[in-house]
Amino acid sequence: MLAQLQGSQALLEEWKRRHPKAFPNRTSHPGCDEAALAEYRQICAKITHRGDLWRAAVLNGLDKARALQDLATGMR
Repeated sequence: MLAQLQGSQALLEEWKRRHPKAFPNRTSHPGCDEAALAEYRQICAKITHRGDLWRAAVLNGLDKARALQDLATGMR
């Protein structure tokens, strides 16, 4: 699995090298034609982004804190 993730990351880096002036995450997608944008989205769909991991960790922590608070106040 790690090799697959590294492969996807390498594909994304290669895409960025081939499209140095592209900004696919901006609303107007400057520097991206339809084919390049479709390729970018296909590659990104295979990658779990740091922000996704961070948000999941924060939500998990909040859920655990809520459960501990409920336990401490006798709500469970």
